[in-house]
Amino acid sequence: MILSGFSCPNCGGDVYDSVTHCPQCKHEYLGTLAIVAAAHGVAKKRLVEMTAQLHLSGAVIMRHSQALGAVSEGLATMIKAGGHPSSEYIVGSFVEMFKELQAEAR
Repeated sequence: MILSGFSCPNCGGDVYDSVTHCPQCKHEYLGTLAIVAAAHGVAKKRLVEMTAQLHLSGAVIMRHSQALGAVSEGLATMIKAGGHPSSEYIVGSFVEMFKELQAEAR
């Protein structure tokens, strides 16, 4: 899945959460970009798992897929503005999304 708001620092191509290098130019994702890509990938897999476990409606799945993109965009905006989020903050940003999903499913 493409990370909303991010682009390859080498070629400007799309950044994907399922690989560790840019598919266009083979530039390795490093530092914060690598952490965001990995956390996004884990969050996406968790969303798929929860969708199956909780038997969520299509509308709920779509809303939370969009939330996944919104978290990515928010992190990208922060970084572009000069912020340096810690790996704990990045992972925590995606975890918060699942707290809402779990509460909604109850």
